[in-house]
Amino acid sequence: MTVPAQQTVPVQLHQAEDRLVLATPMPGLEPQDIAVAIRGDRVTLQGDYRGSRQAQPEILVSEWTIGPYYRDITLPQPVNGVLTNASYGNGVLVLSMPTLKPGTQGGDTEFRLEAITSAQGQHVGHTGADIQPTMTQAQQALIAIQTSMADRPMEAVIQGAEGYDEEATAEADPSHTSETAVFADGSRLWWNAALNAWETGPSAVQGRTA
Repeated sequence: MTVPAQQTVPVQLHQAEDRLVLATPMPGLEPQDIAVAIRGDRVTLQGDYRGSRQAQPEILVSEWTIGPYYRDITLPQPVNGVLTNASYGNGVLVLSMPTLKPGTQGGDTEFRLEAITSAQGQHVGHTGADIQPTMTQAQQALIAIQTSMADRPMEAVIQGAEGYDEEATAEADPSHTSETAVFADGSRLWWNAALNAWETGPSAVQGRTA
């Protein structure tokens, strides 16, 4: 399959109070086909090639293909890539990029969108009007685990861990990137650590009851 030359997509860039909002058309893609890279005041957008209908005999004129799309933009000021939100729907990609104050450093980032449906997707870097970093499901689980282990006898911790372990279907693996896999890894690690601490002996666990 011959991949055609990249198509440069047009953009609209809006200035809000504390962020820049960029919109660009990328019709025909699935969310995971879209890659975004943000480094300071540079944004690179790429949409994968999904094929052409030119080989179909009923097509009389074909002046575009579904990808590959590309655009490299220099922004008027640096933005925080880590806190950037992205959404894709109706063939349009929208980035909401928090701006950086002069002299501050922001995190560079690269990501692909996560699918909500075959035609809608998102990447969440912040929540709320005051731009708070998101807390992943895995982070929430670990906080809950720490609280439980601090405030409860070990028997109760292990009993709770058994319930989580029933839902954990993945082994701990640093290659896992999805929220479900990370949560499953954290649940299993918690269960294994709790069980190991319990079996090690009374001196190993503060608060263990007889």
